[in-house]
Amino acid sequence: MKKLTLALLAASAIGAVAAPAQVAVAQPAFQSINQRQANLDARIDAGVRNGSLTRAEAASLRAEFQALVRLEADYRRSGGVFTQFERQDLDRRFDMLSARIRVQRNDGDDRNWQSINQRQANLEQRINQGVRNGALTPAEAARLRAEFQSIARLEAQYRRSEGRLTNAERADLDRRFDLLSRKIRAERNDTNGWYGQSGRLQQLGQRIETAYQRGQLTRMEYSRLRSEHQFLVQLEQNYRRNGLTNQERMDLNRRFELLATKVNWERRDWDRR
Repeated sequence: MKKLTLALLAASAIGAVAAPAQVAVAQPAFQSINQRQANLDARIDAGVRNGSLTRAEAASLRAEFQALVRLEADYRRSGGVFTQFERQDLDRRFDMLSARIRVQRNDGDDRNWQSINQRQANLEQRINQGVRNGALTPAEAARLRAEFQSIARLEAQYRRSEGRLTNAERADLDRRFDLLSRKIRAERNDTNGWYGQSGRLQQLGQRIETAYQRGQLTRMEYSRLRSEHQFLVQLEQNYRRNGLTNQERMDLNRRFELLATKVNWERRDWDRR
């Protein structure tokens, strides 16, 4: 009987010792703050390198992470170890930060917004083409380029203040770019009814040549009309050197209409060679 009692007491002691050991094994693994920091830092750095995160977004995410570091340190100081609630709270916060990094890297931000360099290349090409074909004067081109540079400075100012563009700032820049784009188109097609040597004036010169070849103009009429046409061509070029003013356009239009009337009259006056 004595031996049986001793055996039961020994079994009870073993069970009491084994129970805490089983609880310890069941404790879930908890990723340390250093491990989490290394993982999140790597993701943030990758986002900054490939452009999916702006510098401001990266700084904001790192600030949130540092707040979690301080919270974990507070939890450790209070009890030396984490309670179940503290672990769950930290896990929840880390998961939210991880999800935010993923969202920020996939939100598109400025990647889907045409950059200042892309816009500059496009507008510069249109301005250069306008200068080459005579649709824009050097003065008009210089003025349009100056307007573009002012928009570029405004974008840089917006980016300095926030590190990224807000929706309102993007909308303002888009509006200004659209206005400038329309202004380039208008300047290339403006002339208030005056289409220069590449348009009406060139056509009028061809009409004079055709009329002479068909015998509708005498040699003297042809020589006089051709001389007036060349004078008008030269006058237009002189006016365009500093940009056409409204007064110069009106003068060119008046001279053009007068010459066109003369051509029509001379073709129909029945003077022949």
